[in-house]
Amino acid sequence: MISNALDRDGVRRLVAIGRDITERDSQSETYRQRDAWASMLLRGSSDLILVTDRSGRIAYASPSVERILGRSVDEVAGRLLTSLVHPDDLLVDPAPTAHIGRVLGTGPGRQRVLRLRSADGTWCRLRLERSSSEELGGHLVLLTGRELQGERDAANLLTDQTVLLERIARGAPVRESLLAVADLAARRLGDVEVVIGYADGASYLSESPTVDDELIAVLERTGISRPPLAQPTGPPELVRTNVGWDSVVKTASGGRCARAFVADLTGSEGLVGRLVFLRHHDADLTPEERDLVALAVDLATIAVDRHHLQARLTHGALHDELTGLPNRRYLLTRLRDAFHDEGMRAGLLFVDLDRFKLINDSLGHDAGDQLLQEVSYRFRR
Repeated sequence: MISNALDRDGVRRLVAIGRDITERDSQSETYRQRDAWASMLLRGSSDLILVTDRSGRIAYASPSVERILGRSVDEVAGRLLTSLVHPDDLLVDPAPTAHIGRVLGTGPGRQRVLRLRSADGTWCRLRLERSSSEELGGHLVLLTGRELQGERDAANLLTDQTVLLERIARGAPVRESLLAVADLAARRLGDVEVVIGYADGASYLSESPTVDDELIAVLERTGISRPPLAQPTGPPELVRTNVGWDSVVKTASGGRCARAFVADLTGSEGLVGRLVFLRHHDADLTPEERDLVALAVDLATIAVDRHHLQARLTHGALHDELTGLPNRRYLLTRLRDAFHDEGMRAGLLFVDLDRFKLINDSLGHDAGDQLLQEVSYRFRR
């Protein structure tokens, strides 16, 4: 600071007084940097941070309010928080004298799931927690909210899984169940088309809700969607891929698909099928995506196993266990079908084995069983 004393008798000088403010400037720069860091952290935070007064009027909202609720910071500031909360989530009426913690049920350190209205009118579920801070004093309340998008996705996935399992348990056609599994996996993974190959008696079929028959035929012909007959030795990998498969699917799909991930279905009878995931880009599967693949494999395996079990039960009810020939129930069913139409004529041939009792008595029942199996084999031929 400089004082003009030139016209004062005895002084006739400019008087300068200086104070060292190096430390003050350093502190100001530190505060400025801290403020900039705090602003960047709040802007990048996935949580919603709110500061309200005791009655719940919002004094500060973090920039994440725009992403979570679709509202600008200026739109939220000065507004009562209770006006954004679903009425059913309020514990008491939001009177001006009621503390916001009592209205929302958010005591210090306590969490509650509340629904906040977004700008488009939908409700966003957040896990809201009130933090205690001496620096805020007793007049302000700090609230932190985390969006429950992940929990909602997990709940929806669990619901889809339950619906699929119920459909399989009720005996839905295996093709219908496998198409539902493929659709579920494709929707959850994104940028993926799914093909499920499975054994159905003497046939091997492949199903997909989106992949065309020409590409499915290529996958079967090259063995991508069909597991080898030899059983794997040792614990198999959940997901496998190789550059050869990638090259095949790129060419066969006209460049639409970049990679092929394969997961075998190992049921009670061994290898019963295979899932093929055709990805539209060349990125690897994340751990979360591998978990989804494992879920799809489990669901598809259950569906195929259930189908095979039903086929065995149906066959066993109509065929003799020893020879595999149709039994009396099957015969009666065929006779009813044959004589259903009026005027139908048919013949019935009875065949007996001479001295069969002698075989059982002299050589044992095992030899008699072998004889019946050989005779049935010759009948089938």
